Parts: sequence; C-alpha cells; structure tokens
Amino acid sequence: MWFNAYSVITEVSGVSKNDIGNTIASEELSIMDLSSDPNAFGSESFDYEGNKTMNIEVIRRGVLTQLLHNNRTAAKFNTVSTGHAVGNWLSPGQGMWQ
Repeated sequence: MWFNAYSVITEVSGVSKNDIGNTIASEELSIMDLSSDPNAFGSESFDYEGNKTMNIEVIRRGVLTQLLHNNRTAAKFNTVSTGHAVGNWLSPGQGMWQ
C-alpha cells in the first residue's frame, strides 16, 4: 500500500510524492513489482483499465524510484499508468514483490 499513488494522494502511505528520487531505506534494499512476469503468482498481462502491466522497480538501493499508477493517479501525477489497476479501479495494486 505504501507505494501505490492513491495511498500517497490520500495520505495513508508512509511516503509522499516528494520522496520520489530520495533515499527512504537502507541502500541494501531494492524492491521490484513483478506484475507482468508470467512466472509470478497473480501476474496479469493487462490491468482492469486495459493497460499493459509493467514490472516496476519501486525502490533501488534505498531510493524510491517510482509509484504504482492506474489511469486516474497517473493523471494527477502528470505521468503514465504503470498498469496497476488490479483488483479494482480506484486504487493501484501490486502484483508479486521481489
């Protein structure tokens, strides 16, 4: 939940939009969302909005690199959807974490 843009917008996340590009954890931590990896449990080719899902590096060596977006949150952040309208259309969701 921390890394989906809807949680950031509604201020229930532990991170903010301003944290993108900043160190938020140990440099030994990297997190990938594997939503489009066919070998990952729960992966999908497309999200509920028809967007192709993407594997997203959320944290690289402790730095918050990107948030998970659906069409609505991407519009608010002036970016593109990452294909994470999974489970519902309101809040971007995640696939399998690595």
